[in-house]
Amino acid sequence: MSCARSSGHECCTWIGSKMHTTNRTHSEQFIRGALRDIAMALLAGVTCLACGGAVDADEPSVPGPQVPSVPGPDDIGVLGSDDTDAEGTPGASTVHSPISAQIGGTCDEAPSGIRRAANEQEFQGWLVGAWRLCSASSAFGTDEAGLLIDANGRWSKLTLSDGELSVLEGWNNEGGWETIDTSMMNGPGAYQLNLKIDGSGTVMTHPAFAAEPDFMRLDNNGVYRGDYVRVQ
Repeated sequence: MSCARSSGHECCTWIGSKMHTTNRTHSEQFIRGALRDIAMALLAGVTCLACGGAVDADEPSVPGPQVPSVPGPDDIGVLGSDDTDAEGTPGASTVHSPISAQIGGTCDEAPSGIRRAANEQEFQGWLVGAWRLCSASSAFGTDEAGLLIDANGRWSKLTLSDGELSVLEGWNNEGGWETIDTSMMNGPGAYQLNLKIDGSGTVMTHPAFAAEPDFMRLDNNGVYRGDYVRVQ
């Protein structure tokens, strides 16, 4: 075919060129329109931010700093048997358990003589009971009303109210006790009484018993000395 050299072929070539030109023109118009729309959208966003408006986005929100809550006056507990003071020291309980309807024993009679136990078991038997404090200070350096030494290996300080002795409970008011035979160092019938204080340390004493009345002295190695008369 020699259509390439005929006027008809030239006409076809012209029509194809015209169609190609028309398609290119439409593409350029579409791109310019799309760019114009993007520019208008960006301009609208910038204007919105400049006015203080919010722009919705799918980005996750970033949490702000956490501010710890401060307890108010109603949230602060009252110091008691299960609480602690500002220095972390548990408060002493004031729960009392009566041990005697009326206090017995008297501090008026001066003690005399010395009793020495034949063995450690007898010595422990002399210790067990309720004792009224006669001196100004106890073996602990405190001024409670007395001391209860229980056969179960526990001891408690005593308080006096309306002529009645009651047990004090809680740290610094009770603990465990044990005896040690020191006769090899201190001679026959010498025994040591260790009073272990709940929440604290140990008070080591060398008890002395009067021949009469039923009187006991607890000497804390010369630091404190407490004089007691038996109540029961």
